[in-house]
Amino acid sequence: LSLPATLEYIGDRAFYNCTGFNGFYNFQSSAVKFIGDSAFYDLYQMNGDLIFPDTLLNVGDSAFYNNFSVDGRIIFGDQTSGIGAYSFYNVRNAYGSLVIPNSVSGVGSFAFFDCTGLDGNLTLGNQMLVIKESTFENCNNLFGDLIIPDSVLDIENNAFKNCFGFIADLTITDIAANSLNGRNSFDQSDFSRLIISDFVTNISDVEFDYFQNREFDVVFQENLSGIGDFSFDN
Repeated sequence: LSLPATLEYIGDRAFYNCTGFNGFYNFQSSAVKFIGDSAFYDLYQMNGDLIFPDTLLNVGDSAFYNNFSVDGRIIFGDQTSGIGAYSFYNVRNAYGSLVIPNSVSGVGSFAFFDCTGLDGNLTLGNQMLVIKESTFENCNNLFGDLIIPDSVLDIENNAFKNCFGFIADLTITDIAANSLNGRNSFDQSDFSRLIISDFVTNISDVEFDYFQNREFDVVFQENLSGIGDFSFDN
């Protein structure tokens, strides 16, 4: 599926359920800026890479939902600002590392749910404010260290559930850690070290209570001035 260099916009449901397509995507030849909701929904015979041009600004909700035959890399350009809910849901044969560019301010719920083929590192952009529900749930072959950017204020339920390839370092701020209380955001993710971000100067009461009963080393940075009551209770 080759797109012309003049193309800037692909509308909602443009190729919805076109299940007979069985070739490769070629977005690199285009100047596409917007991919609409469900634009390539259920094109389950398309394969190869999903490499997007630097012109791409937004990927709509469910844009590549159930494209499970895509068997290459997912690579965003450095201008992308939004990745919609369910946008790459069940793209389970895509492989390699996943980089969310620094230009991205939002990634929707379930965006990469069940992308079990991704088998490299996960890098999160430094403009993200919220990591939504189940965004990376079941991405169980991602591995290595995970750095939660200092910009993140909230990590929703099941965001990294069953990401059991993460067995190294988790770096996180007190604010993001406090948002985890009462949630299953990192269930089955067995980090060996918890590194408190150097952004943190004071840890308030119960902020790291989510991590109670877990076995790992905790690393504090030199500029930490206080640790509150029950911060790591139990």
